[in-house]
Amino acid sequence: MLESVDEHGFEGELKRKYSDFDGFPSKARLALFDLIFNLGMTELNNNWPNFNAAVKAKDWQKAADSSNRKSPISDARNKYVKDLLEACVDDSKKAVGAGNSK
Repeated sequence: MLESVDEHGFEGELKRKYSDFDGFPSKARLALFDLIFNLGMTELNNNWPNFNAAVKAKDWQKAADSSNRKSPISDARNKYVKDLLEACVDDSKKAVGAGNSK
């Protein structure tokens, strides 16, 4: 029987790392899945302190700026992840703007 959350898979690991993972924008979650798939949780935990601090602070621009992986990850793949995280910045600005237009 399948459970709704695979506690031992990538999603479970990300939820343990980032307690509010479920509340992150969907594009941020996609970017995190891409990163953990390529890096593994140990690498993400141990060697990405600036990125992790930015994600925990929901500073998507700093996370985007810290998301570049080294070879063999292609420039296109890195751009995809950075673009996903930067879209979260744009989306949050739109949400704030919409909230102020009363």
